[in-house]
Order: sequence, then C-alpha cells, then structure tokens
Amino acid sequence: MKRTVDIIIPVFNGDKFINEAIDSILKQSYQDFRILIVDDGSTDNTVSVVKKYLEKNKNILLFEQPHFGQPKTINRGLSETTAEFICFLDADDYWEETKLEKQLDYFDSNKDASACFTMIKEFESFEDNGVVQNYNARKNTMKGVSKTTIMFKRGLLELYNFFDEDQFIGVFINWFSKMIKDKIIYDTINEVLVHRRVHDTNFTKTINRMDYLQFLKKHLKSG
Repeated sequence: MKRTVDIIIPVFNGDKFINEAIDSILKQSYQDFRILIVDDGSTDNTVSVVKKYLEKNKNILLFEQPHFGQPKTINRGLSETTAEFICFLDADDYWEETKLEKQLDYFDSNKDASACFTMIKEFESFEDNGVVQNYNARKNTMKGVSKTTIMFKRGLLELYNFFDEDQFIGVFINWFSKMIKDKIIYDTINEVLVHRRVHDTNFTKTINRMDYLQFLKKHLKSG
C-alpha cells in the first residue's frame, strides 16, 4: 500500500550544503513524498539554490519567511503537511537511500507504533581554501533520538501540537518527551541511515554541548 510522506527541511543560510540534503531525498528508494523547504530569512544564496530544484521537481515546495528562528520555521513546515507520515532533515545533513523505505517497513510490521528513529553518524566538515572537506573524524555512531532521524505518524501532531516557539535548546526533545511519558510505541532501526554534519556554524557549535547532553538525559528517562 502506498503511503505518503512529507519531509520538512528548515533552513537558514544553508547554501553550502542544502543541495546534498535535497539530493539524498530525491535518491530515496521510496518515492511517494513531498519536500517542504522553509527558508528562515536566509541572507546567502539558499533560495536561489532551492529554486533551481523547483523547476524540475513538482514535489518540492518552498516557503519563505523573515528570520523567526528554528522552532517557528519547523512549525511553519508542520502547518503545511498533509501526508500520513512526517520526517525532518536539517539542511546540512543527508540520508542513506533506503531511509524512508526501511522506516515504512517498520510501520508495516508494527501497526501500533507511532514513531521510528534510526541510528545516526556524525562527520566533521570544514573549509580549506574555500573548498569544503569532509572527514569521519567523529567515530561515534549513536541512537538517533533526534528530529533528523524520526518518522512519525500524523496523529501525533493532533495529540501533541507543534514545537514550543519560546524554547531554544532541546526543542525536539522537549516535544518528544511528552510522548515518552505517555508511553507511545516507538523504536530505533539499528542501522545508520542518517549522517549529521558537524561544522563551525551549526547547532552543536553554538551551545554548550554538555548542557544539551544533560537536557537529553533528563527528558529521555522513561516515565
């Protein structure tokens, strides 16, 4: 049975990497999806890069807004969703080609489940004379309880609404922790299907990482 998937890409000044994120979705083995890109007032060439994709891909939609910050940007994307399943992808990350297929297979085998995560692997990215260099200096592979690995059923939005727009750190974890307390059914596919780029301007470089890890520990305790 065909199932529809909406994928939200929130982006602010992501012109260096967003093409890799979009391409990783377009190459998915499962193809019944829409890509909802919400530009949060970018001042670089992000919009121009995205518009080139719009010319050839009718399943990619672009929404532009002033710079409101990530929670409002994600919520704008959520407000535009219509599909049965919803995913997120940060503009500087990318997926393996079978991510959607394997998560949908999980839901086929687990009818009562509401969400599915995958493993995630970080890699570092830096510029050398204007050329982006990538390397897997970070060897850690982690269980990806994060928004960029999740696929969830639309019904969760009806029960738990959108993200808290007044929060900055741990917005997704705060949202999902409510579901953990209610003991929703979810699991993690034991395979790396998401690659997370770590660089000087992304989230992990702009907050204290230990504070964030403590936040994760607090909110992911099973209730």
